Amino acid sequence: MQDLYVAEQLKEKIVSYGRAEVDDRWQEFVSLFHYSRLYLVEKGHAELFLRNRTIRLEEGRLYFIPSTVIGAHCEGRMTHDFLHFMPEGELSDRLM
Repeated sequence: MQDLYVAEQLKEKIVSYGRAEVDDRWQEFVSLFHYSRLYLVEKGHAELFLRNRTIRLEEGRLYFIPSTVIGAHCEGRMTHDFLHFMPEGELSDRLM
């Protein structure tokens, strides 16, 4: 039953938020920052490479992205709203 209270255990430090339009240069710096992310893709698509899988980001979808991003690929342009944060507290090890 304690998993039902995840939101109460989660604390986070917001690093940045906003809207971005990215292109193929995005891959040069996306892996430099080690924080978790929420992305809401408005237009376009891209791929993020994690240690053990690839996430394809598509229009109209919301993504939780752990801090283990090691690379990215974007052909054309992708516009997305983002929230970058660093988990703190009891659950931070699970989310990093």
